[in-house]
Order: sequence, then C-alpha cells, then structure tokens
Amino acid sequence: MDTTAIGLLSTLIRERGMDSVEEIAERIYSCYPSRTTMDNGVIRSNFDLIGEHTKDMPFEQSDSIFSAAVAIGAECEKQAFLDGLALGAKLALNLLGP
Repeated sequence: MDTTAIGLLSTLIRERGMDSVEEIAERIYSCYPSRTTMDNGVIRSNFDLIGEHTKDMPFEQSDSIFSAAVAIGAECEKQAFLDGLALGAKLALNLLGP
C-alpha cells in the first residue's frame, strides 16, 4: 500500500467513488475549521474596529455588517486554502511524476 499523501488520496478517491479532486479538496477544507481554535490578533483587532464603528447602530444593522465581514473572510480563506492545496498537489505531481 502506498502511504504517501498522493497515494492515500488516490486510494480514497477510488474507494469512495469521488468524482473529482475538487470534491476531495472540499472535504479536506471542511475539516479545517474544527482544527482552528482561535482567531489571530489581526483578526481580533479588526473585529474590534468594526465593533467600534458600529457600536451606535441598531443591533440588526451592526449584526448584518459583522455577518457580511465574516462571510467575505470565510470565502477568501476557503479559496486560499483550496488554491494552496491545488498548488501543493501540482508541485507533488511534478516532483514525484504521475
């Protein structure tokens, strides 16, 4: 049995009948948030800044701004994760061969 990351992913794709690398990447990404326990200082300070600018707004308006900021950040994080995963896979294929 091939125990390299590429070998394990190939086995997983075959055994689970997954259609694409994108499906694998989505599944890997879905595990990421459960492993991330805390926002870093930059994220916290920016949320504090948004809170400072929205403190006098009604809750519903302030909450919608926070929700939009979180949604934008989450989508950017997800895209960067998937792009990095794809780049790593391409690099591994180029180094190891098909």
